Amino acid sequence: MENNLKAAVIATEYNEGAFFGGGEKVNSYIIKELINRGYSVDVYTAVSYVKSSSLVNIFIRDKNFDDNYCNIIKNYDLVISFNLEYPANISLAHNHSFAFQMKKNGLIHIFERFFSKAYKKRLKKHKTALINAEKTPKIVVSSNIVKRDYIQNYNISPDKIAVIPLGVEISPEISEFCPRAKSNPVIFGMCARKFRNKGGYVSLFAAHKLKKLYDNFKIRIITDKASKNPFVILLIRFLGLKNYIEFLPLQKDMSDFYRSIDFFLMPTLKDAFGLVVLEAMSFYKPVLISSVCGAVDVIKNGINGITVDFDHDDKVNGFFDKMCMAMKLSENDYKLMCNEAFKTASDLPWDKFACSFVDFAKVKCSDEV
Repeated sequence: MENNLKAAVIATEYNEGAFFGGGEKVNSYIIKELINRGYSVDVYTAVSYVKSSSLVNIFIRDKNFDDNYCNIIKNYDLVISFNLEYPANISLAHNHSFAFQMKKNGLIHIFERFFSKAYKKRLKKHKTALINAEKTPKIVVSSNIVKRDYIQNYNISPDKIAVIPLGVEISPEISEFCPRAKSNPVIFGMCARKFRNKGGYVSLFAAHKLKKLYDNFKIRIITDKASKNPFVILLIRFLGLKNYIEFLPLQKDMSDFYRSIDFFLMPTLKDAFGLVVLEAMSFYKPVLISSVCGAVDVIKNGINGITVDFDHDDKVNGFFDKMCMAMKLSENDYKLMCNEAFKTASDLPWDKFACSFVDFAKVKCSDEV
């Protein structure tokens, strides 16, 4: 154990125990690993859901923080930032670059450029990230998709970037679980708060084609606004999917949802990783995943899940073909895929991610921030 070492974690949000998002969970496990290795940790956060902590010292960032940043971080052996928001010894990148997002949604960003106030703020963050990318000696990303994005759009040397897939918690009760046979009807599940970006429309049009061949399936979609969107409701009726689509509200606990499905759908149009993929796999659920989702790195096509090439193939037809493949799986092949999905999730605990991150984060005293 290393003693008398100090680490600063620059975060957007800080929480302990109950988490509202994946970013908070990532922060928590990294901080625990630092503490286990003898670091005292100060967290500088824009928002804290914890008033006081027995683990770390919490400081709320104010306007003076940016002005005094260089002087503040001189007092630390290790400085960790996120998404290149600040120059640091190491930065963990949760998101795609702004340039990548503009290319993926060209027409939308042209509109935002002239009519959205948020566009200028995002552009400013992008320019800041470009500067910080040069000053930050080590960067961790969760997938090869993000690594390629950062090399191209931030002009970062590949040697500075480590790909470390995110982790998942395995419930003790699940570890003793055995995969059941496919349901009848077969239940597909997906999470789509951002309905379009998460591939909501792809799934609807693929389901429209699927129902011409099968009538024993259903798609359960966790969403909020889309279930009340008149256009989405009319589209479902127009496509004749009223009996095939079930909208569910946002879930405080996803366990029952994962248990209720046979396959998890991830037809996302862009996603740096997608923690829900590993979560579903930890419940023995194979994933049908698009090639532009970062979590595709952990999928072995036909072994622990099914991949769909969104880079080259027609998205709707491609996803339809793979849903057909899932429907046709024999019970034995389905159970084998379920077991392989669980094995993959079991090999990626959060502790492993945090340990790999801190190992990579260690820098020489001569490294400058």
